[in-house]
Amino acid sequence: MDKIKVFPIIITKNEDDTDFPYFVEIPDIDGMTEGKSIVDAIEMAKDYLVTYSLKDQLPESNTELPEVKDGAIAMLVSVRVSK
Repeated sequence: MDKIKVFPIIITKNEDDTDFPYFVEIPDIDGMTEGKSIVDAIEMAKDYLVTYSLKDQLPESNTELPEVKDGAIAMLVSVRVSK
């Protein structure tokens, strides 16, 4: 049966990177990815979480937003997983 899980992500923009300027951290699983835009970064984080769930069990959902540095964005993303 599919489950929906929720996790915080942190997005930081790197002005020096023109290809993938949005760096994404997924603290609950020590994951990292990047995106070409904010929307792409969010989708990449979701994809990372789903891919991670195929080989390892995701932790329980976490709806606590982490503290972030100036200019970073913390938000929650939800994913549907089969485990």
